Amino acid sequence: MEFKIKAGPQGHFYFPKVIRETLGTELKLVPNAKAGVIFPKDANLKEVILSLEVILQDLKIRAGR
Repeated sequence: MEFKIKAGPQGHFYFPKVIRETLGTELKLVPNAKAGVIFPKDANLKEVILSLEVILQDLKIRAGR
């Protein structure tokens, strides 16, 4: 699944409703120079890592196209 996230006129980013319902209203962002990961503030980091591994596999498949 992929979503396009846009900033509004004041620079705030708006997430689709399905994302807000899934992740909640209090999030953490861990960024680096080219990407970042957003997850619920109280998420189990081991579960976040497992989710990221799934996302990485998907990105690798897309990059191979």
